[in-house]
Amino acid sequence: MKKYFYDIQSVWLNKPESTEIIGRKFLETLNSFERIDPSFRDWRTLDKGDEEFRGRPVTDVKAGIADFVQSNVQDNDWGEPEPDDGYNLIAVNRYGDDSTRTDRSVSFRVHAGSKWRNEYTFEVGSNAVPPDPKFVSYKIYRSALLVLVSIWPAAWANACCAIWGADPPSLPSGQPFPYSHFQMPWVSYLSAARAEGLRVPSEVSTERTPDGGLLMVAADTRFEPTNPDHLRRSRIMAEIMIARATDGDPDAS
Repeated sequence: MKKYFYDIQSVWLNKPESTEIIGRKFLETLNSFERIDPSFRDWRTLDKGDEEFRGRPVTDVKAGIADFVQSNVQDNDWGEPEPDDGYNLIAVNRYGDDSTRTDRSVSFRVHAGSKWRNEYTFEVGSNAVPPDPKFVSYKIYRSALLVLVSIWPAAWANACCAIWGADPPSLPSGQPFPYSHFQMPWVSYLSAARAEGLRVPSEVSTERTPDGGLLMVAADTRFEPTNPDHLRRSRIMAEIMIARATDGDPDAS
């Protein structure tokens, strides 16, 4: 049986930020997630080098969040702190009794403050535990994406579906799905600058975001790779994202 996974990702370049700003954004993100769904609470976070992966409550580090961010600085190849390469933060809720994530666990990872590459990922479940379908809804993923682009501005963001250990399926016509790290786009965002002049085929739903960006939607229900209409619209979006949202572009910040 194929396992479907859904996450939201973004990458942006060259944006050094202070530990205070990064910490504030991190806490603001988690608070905003709780407003999306009341079960998105009781967050735990990991200290650098925590091999137990159980972490500790985010409330424990809230008062000294800047220091906590500082303690999670990226190391260089020699194991020395490299502030210019940013800071790594993670929050997870709903741990199981064995300290692992469950199908209802939400995880948020962000690497921010780097002069080079910054990124975040939002995910329900994990590669080892497919998500509870209840928490893979259009409302939740669209809302989470809009939260993320408002707090962590970037040229693009993408909520997608992936099949563990497999490439995206071909369309019923036999047309192959383009391979990219965008996988099968479900809800995709382009900043106003990246969307300028873009004409999206009418079968893909679109809307403008408060910052003037463009949201494209393959399905206003949970994305299903077995649904040919979802897949066809997703393929259109994948081609647009490949053309308009290239990580290596210096304008990606």
